[in-house]
Amino acid sequence: MPTNFASSSVLSNLIIPAYDRLVTFALRETPSFRSLVDRRPVNVTNPGDTVQFTWYADMATTTTPLSETVSPDSIAVANPTRTSVTVNEYGTWIPKSLRLQKTAFTQPDMEIAELLARQQGDTLDALVYAKLAAGTNTAGSSSVYTTAALVRTWRNSMRRKNVAPRAGNDYIAHVHPDISFDLMSESGTNVWASPHIYQDTTQIYTGEVGRYSAVRFIENTRCISSGSGATTTYKSFIFGQQALVEANVVEPHTVIGPQTDALNRLAPVGWYGFLGWSLFRPEALIVSTSKSSLNG
Repeated sequence: MPTNFASSSVLSNLIIPAYDRLVTFALRETPSFRSLVDRRPVNVTNPGDTVQFTWYADMATTTTPLSETVSPDSIAVANPTRTSVTVNEYGTWIPKSLRLQKTAFTQPDMEIAELLARQQGDTLDALVYAKLAAGTNTAGSSSVYTTAALVRTWRNSMRRKNVAPRAGNDYIAHVHPDISFDLMSESGTNVWASPHIYQDTTQIYTGEVGRYSAVRFIENTRCISSGSGATTTYKSFIFGQQALVEANVVEPHTVIGPQTDALNRLAPVGWYGFLGWSLFRPEALIVSTSKSSLNG
């Protein structure tokens, strides 16, 4: 006689898929452009939707000896230069339902909070990137590679314009990994130094991969300009002091809204910020365009 097994195929209605309750998120670059702000308002006169930053140019030197009996001509004070930053409101929100909270097998509150935090960081990074990419102090082109020789022109341009270094005696460059690949591939002496050689490991920037010619390099996959495949071009950003200014009326933060529906089933959660950015000293930022050998 045949044997009647109590098997998974016979009792299939007892078998259900298993789900991992730990939900993970998409791979991404850590937002970092806002961390490059090193100039903010110090003493604002009044509230407003724009903030004016003012700076003086140096006065001309007076090297002619004074006459004993004649008063010298007076010297003119140049009209100060102003940089304007317009502040705007940014933010978004999600109406979270009570039904989702009660029926989901994961933890939707924590997951939505994480998604909003990531979206906030990405939004602010994109806003700052747009200001940086509009910089007019440029180098390279879409037809050249980033070489050690090009890096030396970055450093020389900064020094010629009296731009103060950003980290000790070094300038800071944000570059795409495809660009740092080309630099690391160059042979010869004094081309590339790894971070542990020149810097206390506790002071290394996140993503820092090396140093050359007084420029410290930080990899950032968001440093892409346009195109794809063999036509991809990249934007590298090289910073001295006071390249970027931020005016901040309300620091971006999480907002829990009121439940306003009749049955208190919808709980809004989001983030809000009221701020803006501008280039403060354009000569303290170089926007360098190039291609990579990895793209043919």
